[in-house]
Amino acid sequence: MLRTRAEEAVESLPVNGESRIMFSEGDIHISDLTQRDLKLLIERGESVVLEFKKTIPSAEKIAREICAFANTMGGFILVGVADHGAIVGIQDYFEEEHWIREAAERYCDPPAKISLEIVHLMECDVLLVRVKESQEKPVTVRFRNQETVYVRKHEESVVATPSMIGLLHSDQSEEPVTFVYGQHEQKLFRFIHEYGEISPRRYSELVGIPPEQATHTLVQLVKVGVLTMFKRETNEFFCFSKTV
Repeated sequence: MLRTRAEEAVESLPVNGESRIMFSEGDIHISDLTQRDLKLLIERGESVVLEFKKTIPSAEKIAREICAFANTMGGFILVGVADHGAIVGIQDYFEEEHWIREAAERYCDPPAKISLEIVHLMECDVLLVRVKESQEKPVTVRFRNQETVYVRKHEESVVATPSMIGLLHSDQSEEPVTFVYGQHEQKLFRFIHEYGEISPRRYSELVGIPPEQATHTLVQLVKVGVLTMFKRETNEFFCFSKTV
């Protein structure tokens, strides 16, 4: 069985079992995870590849998590586990399954690929949702005539910035990324060398180009390994990568 990058990161997670139970909207496999396996996984805490959910309140809210995992490196959602790691179990299989499938298939565009497993415990059951990394990025969440892209950052699902979205688009592009060192790039390098960092807006003003073009250029330089992107509060900045 092919494993996602997130599955490789969570080494203690076994492969799906063969048995399964039929639900109203699809199949949910019986997981090979034991109670000890589950507790070891929970002890690692929430991360870029793991999210805890006590319950699924709505399709719209869980769509954010699914979208973020699909845009990053895939991941797992444990439903029936509270934020602090306490196993509380799931109460309504049909409702939880309905919200999850609706989120992946209706609210995510393109639809996210998921699989569901039930982890049987002595006192309760936990629902394990595996989200595959998308091959068609960026995945957006469409809700109330709005489109939002989410990515995974540490243990949170956050709204992707324009530069992050640019990187997701670049990941899917078949065109080779090349590094051009023209007058604009020379001014950019001089500025970063003097001040240590630059924002897309400042670069736009520096060389007199539209903000969208400035963002695209900076993203391309990240793709070729010349620059590194980071956030400070709600603003994006770019600096030389350590290899430059």
